[in-house]
Amino acid sequence: MQFVHYVITRFNIPASGWQHDKNNKIVRDEAWYEKRIALFEQFTLPSLINQTCKNFVWLVYFDPKSPEMLKDKIKQWQNECITFRPCYSDDYDKWQFQEMSDYIKAEKVQSEYIITTRIDNDDAFHNSAIKEIQNEFVPRDNVIIDLPNGYCYNTNTCFFSKNTIISSPFVSYIEAYNKPHIDTVYREGHPAWKDKADFISIKQRLWFQVIHDSNIANSQHGMICYNPESELFVYPRKIKMRTGFEILMEQCRQRYYLLKHNIKLKLKQNT
Repeated sequence: MQFVHYVITRFNIPASGWQHDKNNKIVRDEAWYEKRIALFEQFTLPSLINQTCKNFVWLVYFDPKSPEMLKDKIKQWQNECITFRPCYSDDYDKWQFQEMSDYIKAEKVQSEYIITTRIDNDDAFHNSAIKEIQNEFVPRDNVIIDLPNGYCYNTNTCFFSKNTIISSPFVSYIEAYNKPHIDTVYREGHPAWKDKADFISIKQRLWFQVIHDSNIANSQHGMICYNPESELFVYPRKIKMRTGFEILMEQCRQRYYLLKHNIKLKLKQNT
């Protein structure tokens, strides 16, 4: 076997710089857990359950002091998803730089390489994302497989947009397994990989970033687009989508403001 593939998600590991969301609301209180569990069950969990390729292990990291409501959910998710494997850490820095490496090395996998892929606990993959990532595998150390193209969905406005992020939050990292220490894809913040590894980019739109009130930093980017084909992503709960006319009107509005902004910039440059 040439590689073993781990998908890794942080759910609620304590971190010193992670106390408030982008609206300055406290994270990891009861309201946050209720909303984050709902997002995970609506988007992230079904997208991993319904992958066409099941040849991966999904490590989801939790705070060992998680509330009982979440612990009950973890047991349920284990029964629903054959690739789901809960792990625990109470320190973000130890998790990032040591604990993941220790866990993967303790597996004693019979392979030359590992792939680690990142996905947040409120986002989703296209149902062939894992297959496409593995199709791009090369037997080399220090290689990033980038998924730059995807969609954003705003839960407040219910508009989709096409977005492109080089070195996206959905990158995968190939590395040799026989090293003393496994770095994993979380060795770097996802934008920092640009100059630190060889890159392979996949053109298809293979991810779905959810924009909502309790994001830490994310906001909607890209041009408003028509709703992605329903077979791209699988949800147990129906999400609200805009009509074709509403999308057309929003596209016109967006293009108008973009044109207005560009005209202002040109006028400023000419003065």
